[in-house]
Amino acid sequence: MHKLLQITEQTLWQIIGRVVLTAGAFVSLGLVTRNYDKLEVGAYTLAQTYLAMFFIIADLGFNAYVLKKLKRNSDEANRLLNVRLYWSIFLALFASILILILPLGDGLVKMAVILGAVTIIGSGVFTSVSLIFQKELKYQLSIIAQTSGSLVMVLSLIVLVYLKVQVPFLLICYSLGWIFNNWVSLKLVNKYYHFRLTSPDYKYFISLFKKVWPISVTLILNVVYFRFDAFILAAVRGLSDTAIYNLSYALFQTALFIPTFIMNSYYPIILKELNNKVLLFRQLRIAFFIMINLSLIGTLLTFVLSEQIVNLITGGGFDGSIISINILSLSFPAFFGTALLMWVYVSLEKYKSLLWIYSIGLSANVLLNFIFTPVYSYIATSWITVFSEYLILVMQIVVLLFEPKARTKQ
Repeated sequence: MHKLLQITEQTLWQIIGRVVLTAGAFVSLGLVTRNYDKLEVGAYTLAQTYLAMFFIIADLGFNAYVLKKLKRNSDEANRLLNVRLYWSIFLALFASILILILPLGDGLVKMAVILGAVTIIGSGVFTSVSLIFQKELKYQLSIIAQTSGSLVMVLSLIVLVYLKVQVPFLLICYSLGWIFNNWVSLKLVNKYYHFRLTSPDYKYFISLFKKVWPISVTLILNVVYFRFDAFILAAVRGLSDTAIYNLSYALFQTALFIPTFIMNSYYPIILKELNNKVLLFRQLRIAFFIMINLSLIGTLLTFVLSEQIVNLITGGGFDGSIISINILSLSFPAFFGTALLMWVYVSLEKYKSLLWIYSIGLSANVLLNFIFTPVYSYIATSWITVFSEYLILVMQIVVLLFEPKARTKQ
């Protein structure tokens, strides 16, 4: 009962924080959609999507592995922060150079990415500090930092929109938000852990990557599989259609925090109960049942409220986003289920199985998008997202059920 209360408390803290962050994201999205045309909105959202992909590359899934070692080596978290800091700086520079080469969007997209590249560093630092918040089950402190950063971002965005600056300069607001987030989070974490700046430890980075490379590659494939469709859409249908789809996806993914937060709170407890497989899988079956039911409620609410929410944010003119988000909501059960099962695979160290599953999912997603998106635009990307996520879920379940039996035969 105590464990359940812990999970519930920390999940509720994360949900409260997410509600605040979502409100900030909706306000910023509303400001942009109401004050700029669809081409500019498309450039704005595409630049954000591009940068967000590097957030995952900066992460590489190291937290889950290092969390296991914190009790044995108190310096492990500091080493992780420093290696991720230097890695994030490299990625920010790489992302800025790469966007100049890629035939992606126009000058607005390229300039927006360069001005917002600092967000990659901010995300990397915060991910490392969050390791301590997760270990101590103090997500309320993480929420304070995130909310502070979001508030700085929204206030600065209001000023720049009022001044009618070009869209690329709006990405500066996100950089300012991440900088303030990092400052607050480092102040709050001092009670539990003192981080300090050290020189780059390349050997440590390589040793970490060698241990968890399957999950690192899986996470990268996962984010590419999630958002690569936006880049295909921009290339074959233009920034206006991309704006419609990215708006619907931004609204759609706000519900995906629920399974993520539940598993963030549950993962440390999973690690403690790995030796009791019967109890572990019994609890996971209950969690799976709860998540599926929550996802069905989410789908129903989306169909009921999508039109009102889209029009409230944009002021009208984004009817295609209403259709798109309704289609995307049909994948909620699959997203909720895969979020749970992915952490089961991580806790059981079935990294290579995850890698194969998401590789197949990515391949199917990209192939279908190349075939159907040029003709059916964001309607195709929406349905392909639904299909791909159910394909991932089915493969996760099949491998989890039958892989142990295959080993037994051997």
